[in-house]
Amino acid sequence: MKSKKNQGPKALDTLQDATFKAIAEAHLMNLTEDLDRKKDQIEDIEISQSMKDWAVKLETSSKRKKKRNRFTSSKAAIFLLVLLGGFAITTLSVEAQRYKLFEYVVEMKETAMRIYRTDEMTQFHDPLFEFDNYDYPTVLPKGYTLKEYSKDYDIVNMIFTKGEERIIFYQFDTAGDFTFNTEGAVVKEVMVGEYSGFLITNGKKNQLYWQNDEKEYTVRGTITEKEIMRFAESLKRTEKRN
Repeated sequence: MKSKKNQGPKALDTLQDATFKAIAEAHLMNLTEDLDRKKDQIEDIEISQSMKDWAVKLETSSKRKKKRNRFTSSKAAIFLLVLLGGFAITTLSVEAQRYKLFEYVVEMKETAMRIYRTDEMTQFHDPLFEFDNYDYPTVLPKGYTLKEYSKDYDIVNMIFTKGEERIIFYQFDTAGDFTFNTEGAVVKEVMVGEYSGFLITNGKKNQLYWQNDEKEYTVRGTITEKEIMRFAESLKRTEKRN
């Protein structure tokens, strides 16, 4: 009978390989889609002559003995360098290592492997208010929880807090009349899903206004542009309860 003593480490290596492959494939697909959408912006990037020379030298290096798909431009080579910079390895000990792969962290030891996300957003579920027909975010910036809520006619207000910091979220069934303080602020048009809106940034504070075919929304707080956009894009309509 063959010994199974050495099958543990081999099985762990296979699991690690499959995990890294799945994570890498998913992120490369997302990156490819983002690059296609931002092709014009990428083409407008100014590249220094020294970087162009470096890219050409890398592409024509004699060390590349095998045939590979060549980059069509020096910008692609430079992008690859930036992409590879997204991988980081930190040695924890002689027998353990931590790999950071985009927002995932993989900790590997001799007999175990742990995978977790370092995403700064946390899941949020339907708060189950005593009324229906409201939208709620399915993700929140890390550390925020629902503090209070109210409904006045067709206006629903939710306040999320993290210590002294607050995120205030309003939604309206009817057309509202809003006045925003834009003094010293930067205002730009953004897309929330397929609907347009306006993002107002003033220092560390962000405020977002948008509407769809049914409601109007505004959310504000001392959170980043990425966090406020993810908040808005995560909205989900509550299910009707009898």
